[in-house]
Formats: sequence, C-alpha cells, structure tokens
Amino acid sequence: MTASRLEVRNLTRSFGGIVAVDSLSFDAGGGITGLIGPNGAGKTTVFNLITGIYRPSVGTILLDGTELIVKRPHEVVRAGVSRTFQNIRLFNRMTCLENVMTPLLTQGVYGPVSAFLRTSSVRAEEKIARDRAFSIMEDVGVADVSDRQASTLPYGLQRKLEIARALACAPRLLLLDEPAAGMNDAETRELGESIVKVQKDFDVTIILIEHHINLVMDICGHIVVMERGALLAKGSPSEIRSDGRVVAAYLGRPRERKKRLGADEGTGR
Repeated sequence: MTASRLEVRNLTRSFGGIVAVDSLSFDAGGGITGLIGPNGAGKTTVFNLITGIYRPSVGTILLDGTELIVKRPHEVVRAGVSRTFQNIRLFNRMTCLENVMTPLLTQGVYGPVSAFLRTSSVRAEEKIARDRAFSIMEDVGVADVSDRQASTLPYGLQRKLEIARALACAPRLLLLDEPAAGMNDAETRELGESIVKVQKDFDVTIILIEHHINLVMDICGHIVVMERGALLAKGSPSEIRSDGRVVAAYLGRPRERKKRLGADEGTGR
C-alpha cells in the first residue's frame, strides 16, 4: 500500500493584522514528520487549517490529491484526517472503551428508530464496534483499562487513549498535537515507542507537533521547522541538528543546545 501524502502549498492565514501562517509549504508522506518551532510559531494553526477549523487566506492543502480547504471539519475526518489536541478532550464520564467506540458508532447505518428498539442489526453493529475498539486499544497499549472511567486514568494513559480514539476514525493522516506535554522522561520514551508502533501497524502518515526535542529526533524521519508562521528549515534529524538557522532561532545557545539535543531528555517548550 502506498502511504498517504499531504501536500501543503503557500499556506497563509491572517487574523486581523497578524500573520499566523506565512506562505508555508511542505510535504508529509508516510512515516512520522515532526513539526517544531518556538511557541507562537503557528504550528497548531497549521493543524487547525488542515482539519478545517480555520480556512486559509491563501494556499492549498492536498491529501492524496484531494483538496481539503473546501471541506468542513467533519468532511475532513471522512476524507481520512484525524487528530489529537494540546488539551486532552476525552469523554470523561464514559469508559475508555466507550470513548474509542464513539467514532465507530457514528459510522453506523441504522436510524434512530432501530437504535431505540435495539434491533438485531443494531446489536450486531455495536458488537463489531466494541471488538474493533478493543483491538485498537490493544495496539495502543490501553486495553487493560478499557472498563475504567476515562477521567480516572493517569495523564500518560489519557494521552494514549486519545490517540486510540483518533485511530478509530480510520485515518490516513494522523495529527498529534503535543502528545508528550506534561510527561516525564520515562513516559515520553514509552509514548514515542507507541507512536512508532501505531505508524507501522496502521500504515498511517503522522505529523507530530512536539516540544520534547529528543522525542522528535528519535522517532521522526523528516522534520519541518517553523518560525513566526513561516518555514525556517526542513530535512532529516541530522540536517536539522546541524542547521545554523534552527540552532540560532530555536534550539538555543551552544550550552543549551548540547543539553537539548542529546545530553538528556530536555523538555524545553
């Protein structure tokens, strides 16, 4: 199977007199692409543009040749794009399994009357959704908490559960917005292993916004660096490590750079 390809071309979005994204162009096709930059660089705005929350002032966004900017958010999901958010958005009063089942049940073909009467076809579809949701949770590593209420999970597991729910939408493109935020070093390493496994098992193209630089360098095959809404650099992890513009604008002074690019698992934001 050929990996899905995202093509962003001349993407621009202004809010009043502020240019949040400025003529940005990059590709992501297969594997894991890191999208990094200082706070305020416009990274989450890019995700909001891809998912139809915002409309660009200028530019195009193509997923496997299909234009996304003409679609509404729910149509973007149907086109194969799913995401997580900086702030976890789970259904806290539902069980973990119900959280992952919810996107699957929205794909059902039965009507409200059948649902109310709990017909055999409804029960059959619910069983399929339950089995599929549990399978996804196994892949992500949260199946053992399937019966727990989502709000009772520790922070790291909530992050994984959100990824599982995003995968239930059967995406071709998965956008992860700071999934390691608030995690310690051990949790971050474990999450990185999970993301790599998800990419391979689901054959999904992943774009990762993350401030844990070591995580990005460890799991991303390609990195896009933004500054003030514009493209600063793009390339492999080794190319980004040695790019003087990135070092000066984002990765810090020489002493700080040593810390953030390999001496430890720095969490600079």
